[in-house]
This record gives sequence, structure tokens and C-alpha cells, in this order.
Amino acid sequence: MCAGLLFMFFSSFYQLIYGQGKGTNETLNGKMQVLIQIITYINEYHFEKVDLAKLMDGAFEGIMKKLDPHSVYIPPKELEDSDEKFKGKFQGIGIEFDILNGYITVITPVADSPSERAGLQPGDKIIKINGEDAYEIKKEQVFEKLRGKKGTPVDITIKRIGTKKPFNVTIVRDNIPIYSVRAEIMVDDSTGYIRLTRFSATTKQEVEKAIKRLKTKGMKRLLLDLRNNSGGYLEQAAGIADLF
Repeated sequence: MCAGLLFMFFSSFYQLIYGQGKGTNETLNGKMQVLIQIITYINEYHFEKVDLAKLMDGAFEGIMKKLDPHSVYIPPKELEDSDEKFKGKFQGIGIEFDILNGYITVITPVADSPSERAGLQPGDKIIKINGEDAYEIKKEQVFEKLRGKKGTPVDITIKRIGTKKPFNVTIVRDNIPIYSVRAEIMVDDSTGYIRLTRFSATTKQEVEKAIKRLKTKGMKRLLLDLRNNSGGYLEQAAGIADLF
């Protein structure tokens, strides 16, 4: 398994860097040989059984951490969950979140979702899920614990700025709407306002339709609100920029 895993990774990696120059290839080849030796020694001699897939994920994450703060490695399962959130339909409580200082931190509740109806707010920290401590939890574990069949409950403990003690909330899972345009109004006779909460597969199309509707109401200028936007597909963000 170890040899097969390493072969697939390094074969792809060499194809990626091929043609970068003889000096670059020789340097990378030397580094790759060291990494192969490290993985091989760990696999053969470590006193405990090692999950090689997780070990390689750690290596990938370490590489990306040497770049800018916005470059990250996304494991396949997490990428699948992310694609589901931005493309398809899913059932859960409906929050955009990140792990900040070890805590699940709400970026924003999804519009018309169980979390919004339960009163969750940006900045809320989820410190327990069904009574279990959620400190330093992994993102994939959050998806597993918060998603579930429609109609099933999940108990979460919230720590909120301005409240003295954490408090419990029971949220019943439901279908989660995946609209990007959360608000679309005229703030005066000539100024339109659109609030954009994510860049999903349909975002550009949603914004184009919203702009057309606002223009029929007399819009001559537009306020595009990206506060608490959870991100998404780069091509959708670029497509919206092209509209202007």
C-alpha cells in the first residue's frame, strides 16, 4: 500500500514539474528521495500502525503552509463536502463556518435555514455538539456531526460574545437552500442593493437576474454587499466582476 500510494503521488508530481529546468528537477528529485525514505522508514519501523493516507495529507498541508495564508490543501472528502454545499442539495443545520483558534466559529447562518431560525449569529462559537467537546475538531468531523436526515435534532452549546455563560440550542435539521443572493432591494430611487453570501455554481446567474430586476425599478448604481461571504468558486467571482 505504501509503495502504491507513493508511486501515484510522485508520478503525478513529476508530471507537474517536468520541464521546469534541469537544476530544478535535480533538486526536487533529491528532496523527493528524502521524503520517500522518511515515509518508508515510518511505515516499516514506527512502533504503532500508521495511517499512510493521513500521513501524506499532513505532508501536503505542510507544503501549502509554506505559501501564502490563502493557499491550502483540501483532502478529497472535504472537497466532496464543499462541492456538495456549493452545487447540490444537502440536509443539515445550515451554517457557514470556519475553525478559528480551535473553535467552530459561525461566519453566517444560511438564509432561511434551521440555524437562522434558531437565532445563531456570526461570531458564535460552537463548543459542544450533542454534549461532546468540539474544541480542535476537524472540519470533516463537523460536517459528519451537523449534517443528517431532515427532521432529526442536534444539540449544540454556544459561546457568544456579550453573554456570561454558554447556552444550549436544539436545532432540527432540514433541507438547506443554496441561494447566493440573500437580499435584493432598492435603497433609494436610483440605488440598488444586493447581498451576496457565497460564490456557488449558480451565483453569476442569480446576480444577473437580480440586476435586471433592479434595473426595471430604476437602478442606476449598485451596492454589492460581500460581508460575511463564505467564498466558493473563483470562476463565479470572476464572472461577477466581469459584469461591471
